Formats: sequence, structure tokens, C-alpha cells
Amino acid sequence: FFLNYVKLLLPMSSIFPAPPLTRLVTIIAQVDHGKTTLADSLIASNGIISERLAGTLRYLDSLAEEQRRGITMRTSAIALQHMYAMPQKKKVKDAAEKMVIHLLDSPGHMDFSLEVSSALQISDGALLVVDAVEGLCARTHQVLREAFLHEMVPILIINKVDRLCTELGLSPTEAYLRLRRLLESINAASSAMVTAGATATVNNSEEKGIKNTKRESQHNEKSADDQRKEAYWTFEPSKGNVVFGSALFGWGLTIPSLARHLYRSKTITDLKPIQLKQCLFGDYKYGGGDGRVLKWKQNSDDDSVPMFAKYGLEPIWSLYHAITDMNINGGPSTISDYVQELLITQHGLDQGMAKKEWSNLTKGSANPNEMTLLRSLLQRVRPLSQVVLDAICEVCPSPREASQNLRKRALALKPVPPPMVQKAVQECSVDHPTAPVEEGAGSVPMVAHVCKFFSTEPSHILRKASSSTPPPQPTDTEASNTILMGVTRVLSGTLQSGQSYYCLGPKYQQQTGLTPPESSAIQVYLIMGNNSLLPVSAVPAGHVCAVGGIYAENNSSFSGDGINSNVFTKTVTLSSNSKSTPLQGFDAGRRPLVKVNVEPVNAGDASHLEKALLQLSLADASVEVTATSRGERLLACLGEIHLEQCLHDLQNLYFDGKELRQSSPIVEFGETTTWIEQEDDDYEGFMKNCLNATPLRHTTLPPYNEEEGIKWARRGRARSLASGKTAAFHVRVVPLSLSVFQAMLRQEKRQKTQEESSGSISNGLPPVDKEDTDSLYEEELLQLAKALGCHMLEDSDALLCSLMQMIVANNANGNILFETKGVKNGSCVKGIRGNHVYFQEENNLSPKEESGTEFAATMGRDKAKQVFKQIQKGGLLADLDDFDIDDEDRAAHKLYQMEMSGSLSAGFQLGLRAGPFCEEPVHRVAVILEAVEIAVSPEQVKSVATEDAIETRSSSQQHGVLSAGMVVAAIQRGIRCALLSRPARLVEASFRMTLHSSLDGLAGLYTVLSQRRGKVLEDDMVEGTNLLKITAVVPQAESFGLGPELLDQTKGEVTVPEWEKYHQLTLIDEDPFWIPTSLNEREDYGDYTYDCFSTITSADNNNNITPSSAKNRTNANVNRSLLYIRQVRSRKGLLVDSAKTVIAAEKQRTKKR
Repeated sequence: FFLNYVKLLLPMSSIFPAPPLTRLVTIIAQVDHGKTTLADSLIASNGIISERLAGTLRYLDSLAEEQRRGITMRTSAIALQHMYAMPQKKKVKDAAEKMVIHLLDSPGHMDFSLEVSSALQISDGALLVVDAVEGLCARTHQVLREAFLHEMVPILIINKVDRLCTELGLSPTEAYLRLRRLLESINAASSAMVTAGATATVNNSEEKGIKNTKRESQHNEKSADDQRKEAYWTFEPSKGNVVFGSALFGWGLTIPSLARHLYRSKTITDLKPIQLKQCLFGDYKYGGGDGRVLKWKQNSDDDSVPMFAKYGLEPIWSLYHAITDMNINGGPSTISDYVQELLITQHGLDQGMAKKEWSNLTKGSANPNEMTLLRSLLQRVRPLSQVVLDAICEVCPSPREASQNLRKRALALKPVPPPMVQKAVQECSVDHPTAPVEEGAGSVPMVAHVCKFFSTEPSHILRKASSSTPPPQPTDTEASNTILMGVTRVLSGTLQSGQSYYCLGPKYQQQTGLTPPESSAIQVYLIMGNNSLLPVSAVPAGHVCAVGGIYAENNSSFSGDGINSNVFTKTVTLSSNSKSTPLQGFDAGRRPLVKVNVEPVNAGDASHLEKALLQLSLADASVEVTATSRGERLLACLGEIHLEQCLHDLQNLYFDGKELRQSSPIVEFGETTTWIEQEDDDYEGFMKNCLNATPLRHTTLPPYNEEEGIKWARRGRARSLASGKTAAFHVRVVPLSLSVFQAMLRQEKRQKTQEESSGSISNGLPPVDKEDTDSLYEEELLQLAKALGCHMLEDSDALLCSLMQMIVANNANGNILFETKGVKNGSCVKGIRGNHVYFQEENNLSPKEESGTEFAATMGRDKAKQVFKQIQKGGLLADLDDFDIDDEDRAAHKLYQMEMSGSLSAGFQLGLRAGPFCEEPVHRVAVILEAVEIAVSPEQVKSVATEDAIETRSSSQQHGVLSAGMVVAAIQRGIRCALLSRPARLVEASFRMTLHSSLDGLAGLYTVLSQRRGKVLEDDMVEGTNLLKITAVVPQAESFGLGPELLDQTKGEVTVPEWEKYHQLTLIDEDPFWIPTSLNEREDYGDYTYDCFSTITSADNNNNITPSSAKNRTNANVNRSLLYIRQVRSRKGLLVDSAKTVIAAEKQRTKKR
């Protein structure tokens, strides 16, 4: 079926016309709204596929998984031809010119959203497809915003209009009202988007200090650019940027095309098309023979209908009713007469043409069914392909117009390239340079951007019969049965086969004396859809093609820890000019949600797996491959469907079908803690009881009781000794609420803004903005103040200001490091004359001497007692001036400021990077450095007394060296021990889920969500249907396998859920190590069995439990926190069960395990 197509495109001028005769468009929409079905109708207009198969073949879905699932997973491209008369030449006979439209069909599912970003980057127009019944969905809003960011020129296609007739049973007037409301909602969404974009542009200009003498007029009058964007992003049917139709049945219409049809068929002769299109879609009615257009009122008593309903929808509705409601027993002749009558009366055909149309409909089919008749009839009466292709040629810009005026920012090379290159790209210049790599003065530099890569087989490359050139073979970088191709848009010049070009990655920076790497000799192909490629000699600017041979054998390299990302990039800019710069593109903001570890079953295939992962990551922009220090190869994807497809491609396309082993999905957790009883109420009483408190239960269990320094930690406080016992750090950890942390960040930002505007450093903080704070902010701030012993400040603003002055460091996980006022002014920094500070081996924090225990020095013991008293008496903000400070303390304070304070932040970051329970990041805690003890030498004490420069420890030969690494390790160890001595809690990531459900499916939906600990955020009724749009939050650990279970439990009454990251961690308020102890607890929960890290469950049901198993989701006796900890520790190779018995330990393990 390609022969006819190739004959049409054989001349080079016909295949690649000049930029004004070229269009680049992408189809975007929510999943199942009809993108690929629309593409079938457009492809059928070129004779590539049969019109009877259009809408059902799904031609551009070339993968077997795409056909099986019925969704698009990869962006596909094809070049179409269309005869179109330019507006200025429509009055000239035979003035139609042959246009080439490069059509890209992008996925609609959220799991493949980055494929949409790649397609939009090389397109100038977007066909936004919206279901007439479902309307605007969550994914529709996302692709709408993304198309706006890429500066697209959109065309709205309202698809499946026939559902209003066949499924909802609406009359033409009711259908018109429904379409009008849908159009208003889409315009409201796009208007809000354009306004937000204009506001952001003004704010960015003001922040960068851009001055304009007409600043006031800018706020009152819109700029020309904003007006142009608003005009393009306002969907008005009279302008021709709105198409109504049905891609499945192949019919469609625009208001300009309908006006021309009504005028040519003499249905309305009083108004010319240019006047008629202004009132066809609106609350107007046609007065009759007098040529008057009257205002139509919805609630009027007469039987009048609006013009669009009468002339646009009624003829279509009549054909549907004629075919579907006709009594088939009346015989084909009855149907024939009725359809011919409709063609004459409703669609302006004469009797002879009506008979000819009917014979064409029934040709080759003795007994055509209803759907075949409808599709064939409607395709002839209102051809969708003609309407859409005309709209593309009329509304969408040419590549030259887009680069010059409409998409300057999206197609700009950054940093600014040489003027010759910049001018060529902006003008989309076309030339045939004699030496592409050479920088001749008379040639146009070639610049092309590769937006994505895809893999194909050598058999998919078509060759002419006369060609003797063998098909390209896979390189060492590629798998043995696949070839890596790049989807490329030529921005300027001519891209030629057999030439080498400079390869510029997205982060390439021009450096003096260095030239960018060159590709090997490339081969250029015309993309013909369905993974079919036709070799061509050259492709000029303004066209899309496929390029092979960019990554050759000599460019492939692997580092010891994984893939070298400096060599291989997912997007590349090719240029013939060595001083050119790359096209940056946009960050879509989507990050992988599902992560697994993959490894070969045969250990000898590890290097082959690395190459396979490299090619997979290049061919799929959404895939992230990470190599860890433990030898893991982590494959991260956007969702479960995306993961299944990637694993299938990895094994069958890139790994030659060899066996792979994959882990369960890796779930992200975080560690935190909660308040201890009376901790946030009575500071002094809590600190007194802290010393002799009974240790928590998990600190007596392995491996936690083996943590270094855990013996000297109680109730969130730890005394950590540095290596060599030359210093001791008193560290405390308390919970920190998210609202308090965010308030501190906002205040810090306001303070910086205030200092930059005033040009001086401010001593205080601006007042807290109450509108930005959470409702529980003041309560949680007071709770933190009581726990830190600084609740004497009643005013929340003054309290926040005082706390912020004690901040040393923070991180993105909501953690803050405080330094008490006593440490800052030196009252809580104690010096001990000697070689080491006080230490003891007993399991007791209080510094009291017991029989048989020898202390290093009596002074060290006394200073340790003094430190404890100061901590008990004071708090975070206490001055503690009533305690004596001697020369040793002054020397220690100077040493602390000179050698140790700079290492606090590093120790804080390392200590919270991996928590003590399952080595996951720690979230939402406050770390307080309460006191420091330092061993000082007599020389250092003497230098303080004589006010000489103090001798640092690194230059002292009498004492051991206390390096920065020792301080970092001591702080890290103290934080871990302090966390271990507090109640353990986990925080978990969550996903936001969006789906549609019927009323009958709600019972099963809510049952499944409750079992998986899901929470419904919104449930809005979709207007005019029995569907509800439901938005819910589900924990990540419970999200896997939710889609199939929902379909099973609701009997298919819900759609497949779409996932996105929910940027708020949820606390699992459950103690992992709790067991029932009292009689009442045992009666409520049963007798638990707990064998170190074995599973906690009831004694009468001692089976192995997994959190995601449906059997145990309703089991109240399952301790989920402990199960999650065990899973994470097992995955990381940490100790899980110390009582494990090794059987046949002398047996050697094989390489295959």
C-alpha cells in the first residue's frame, strides 16, 4: 500500500516543498478522546489506508502493545499531502497548491506524557481533541497548558458529537446548548492560562530590574504579543479554529465550511459566507426568505431552533436516525429511497448525484451493516479529513512564520549563537551548502534538533528496487536487532545524508579552544508512519525527518558506575557550525513514579544489560536509569503501564530476549518522630526525668541496640563522643511541624527581599503574613517553644524571630538545625584540661561515679555535671550567665568557633540523609545542639589568659588532631542515636488519582479505596451524564495493581486511573514496635508474636503478611509500619532477622543464585 504513496512523493520538490507550503502539527488530548482515530481519517485522505478501515485500523499505533491495549504509547509521525488554495488565491481557477503536513500523533495517557512534550517541541500547531460528552478532563488541562508553554497555535476539535445523539438522546437544540457550554468552559480555561502567563511575564521582568518608561501603560494595555496569544487561544467557531465532528464515522464541519456549503447549495442565498459565518454558531435564527437573522431565545414559546442546530446538526441527526431507526424488514429499497431523499432535501444533492452516492455506498457489500453505511455516507456528505486539513493549512503557521514571529522563545538557541546562525534559524533559511561541516561565508548553516529517539528494525527501512545500498546495521551501542533513530526538525539549511555534524547536548556550553563532538556519517529518512522509513538524500529546513547514525561505535562508553551521561543525551542539536548553541526546550515537570531494580539472571550478561538500558533510556525520554553504589540498576518509569512496556522492550528489543530479574516496585518512605508524653508541656520536669527514663523497647532489640553511642541516649537526647574522646556534643531531636518550617522559610525569603531592597542588613524580621500561615501554625509553634524551653515569649512573631536567629542550617525535607544561645555565646561550651573529656562505660546519662569506675579526670566529671545542670535549667534561648566561665571554657569556645562550627551543617545533612530504622531520609525534625565539651591543652588555656592568638589543635603536638571529619561523624552519630531513643514513625509518599466512574460503580470504588487507605478529595458530577469525576489520594505503597482491581470490583464501571505525584508526605501514625501489654490491649488485639524482625500478627494467624496483599488490607492486627521497615531493610541488604538459621552453610552459591 506504500507504492501509490511513494509515487506521489517521489519528486524532491514535492516531498519537501518550501517552508510556506509546510505545516507541522501534533494531535493532543486526553486518553480515549479519539486522537489516533482522527489520524486514521486524515491518513485515509492520502490513500494510504482504506476509508472503510479508517477509525478502526489505528494505523499509527505500530506496537503490538498499543493495539492490544487500545492506547497510544509512542509518538508517531507521518507526512501527508493536501491540495489547498491560499486565501489570496481562492478566486483564481486551479490556484490550489500542494501542501505537506507533518502530522504527529502523541499519547494521551499520563504515563507517556513526556512523549507529548517531545512532539510539541518540534511542532508549530496543535490539534486539541475534546470528547463532546466527557468535556475537559484533568489531562486535557495539562496538555492545554503544555501547548501554551510551547507557544503552539491550537485548533479545537470537538470529537464524538454523535454521542450526544446516539447515547444521550439530545435533540439538535439541546446538543447545540451543550456544545456552547463546553466551548465556554474551554475558553475560560485558556483565558485564565493566558492571563496567568502574561502576569508571570510582567513579574519576571520587574524582578530582573527591566525598566520601561511606559510602565504604567503596560499594566493598563496589553502588549501586542499578549493580544496575539489571546487571539490564537480564543476558540471562535467563526474563525475556523473549531471543528465539530466524529472521527469514528469520518464526518466533521467548521462554521466557515458550513457557511460556504449553505451558500453554494442555495439553502441560504441572502447572506454571503463571510456574513453567514458570523451568526451560524450563536443564539441566532434565520428569518426565512427576507434574509433577516433574528435573535433566538432559549425559553421562547415558538418552535424556532438556532441556526447551528438547524443547518449543522439536524442533517446529521436525520442520517443517524434514518439508518439506525429504520425498519430493516422493509427491504434495502426502502432504505435506499429514504437516504436518497435525505441527500436531496438536507444536503443539496440532485437526484442523479443522490443515486450515485447510494451506489457508491453499497458497492462491494451485499448487505452493509448500520455502522458501515453511516461511516460511508457521512464521509461523503461531511468529510472530516478535508475540513481538518483545510483548518490546519489556514490556521496553523508555516515553519518560517513560527520561527520569525510566533515561537521565538520556543525555537531560540541558548546561549545566543553567532548572528549568522541566529538569523538562519529565525528565517528558516533553506540552502544547499557544499560542505556542511565547513563554515563557508556563502552557505546557510544547517541546524536541526533531535527531540527524541526511537528504535526500529532494519526490515522497516524501505528501499527502492534500483537501490543496491544494504540497509544499515546496528552498532555496538545498539542491540543486535534494533537501530536507533532520532525524530528531527530541520531549523535551517539542509540536512544531508552521508555528512557529519556537530552534536550539541541540551546543556552544552561553548568553551574557548574546544570544539563540540562530531557524529558519524548520518543517514536521513522520511517518516511514513507505522515504523516505516524511506531513505532520502537531503531534507531542507521546515520539515521533520528521522536521522540514524548519530551515536556511533566510537562514541559509546560506559563508566564504572553506570552510563556516562556526558556522552549520550536524550535530545541533541545538530549543526554545521562549530560555534552554534543547542535548543534548550522545556522541562515538563514530570518525574518517574515507579522504580524497580533490574538485573540479568546470568551474571555474565551485565555489560549487555548496561548497553540495553542505555538504548532504552535514549529511546524513551521518560525513562531514568540510575546506578547505585550497591550495584543496583534502577529503572524508573512514569507509571505501571509505562513500566510494563519498558520491561517488555528492554527484554525483547534491546536485550535479545535474555532472562531478566526485576524487583518489586521500590516505595519511597521517610523517617520521623513524634512527641513524647509531657515533652511539650513541662520542659524542666521532662529534662529531669530524661536522665533516668527507661529506654524504649526497640533500643533493646538488634540491630538497633548495636548502634554506636546508643547507651548514652535517652528520650531524644544524646551525648556523642568524637573519635579519640577529645570532644563531646550534646544533641537533641524533636518533631517539627510542616507549617512552622514553611513559615520560617517564608520569613527568611521576606528578610532577604527586605535587605536587597534597602541595601543593608536588617536586625529584625518583617511581620508574619497571617494569610500564608496554616490554621494550626500558632498552636504548633507554641508546642515547639514549650518543648525547647522558650515559651516565655507569648507573641508568636517575636517567638518566630528568636527561633530563626538560632538557625544554622536546613534542608528540603523540612529539617532545621538550631544552635542554642548558650553555645553561641560560649556559656554551654566547656573546656576540660587534659587529653579527653569525661566518658563512662555504664548505661546511664547522669554523670555520677559508681564503684569500680575510673574517670579520666575529676574536672571532666564536674564540667559534665555542670553541662547537664545548664541544659536542665535553660533552653534554646536561655543566657545562663549565672554559671562560672573559666579560662578553659574560653579556650574551648574559641576552638569551637575556629575548628568545629563550620562542620555542623555537614554533620546535620549526613545525619538526616539516612535514618537509623531503615536508612530512609529523615523528614520534619528539629536538631538542637545544646552543649559542647572540648579537651584543651595548657598552652591553649594560657594563650587565652594572656590574650594571645590561640593555638589550633591541628598545630598542637600534645593532643590528638580533631579534624572536621571527626566533628561531622560525631554530629551524625549523635543525631542517629537521638532519633533511636525517640518513638519511631514513618512518612509515606502518595499519588493523586483521577478517574471517571458511573453511579453504579461507586460502591466498589469506595470499598477498594478504603481498603487501600485512600482518601477522596473531590467528586464532581460531569454535566449531562451519569459520570462522576473523582480525585483521590492513595499511598504509594498501596497504589500498585489498583487499576485492575478497580475494574474487577466495579465490573468495568470506572475508567483507568491516571496518576501524578502528590507533593505532601503523609504520617503513618503507628508505632512499628508496639505490642499489647495490658490485659485490655490483649483482649482488643490478641496475643501478638514478635521475634525480632519477624512479622507481627495475631497468634492464631501466624502467616507471612505483605502490606499490598488483599487478604490483609482489612486485618486490623497487621502492623504496616513494621512491614514497610522490613521490606525496605530487606531490599537494601540490611539486617532483618538476626535469629535466622543458615541451612547447609557449606554449600557454595552459584552465579545465578
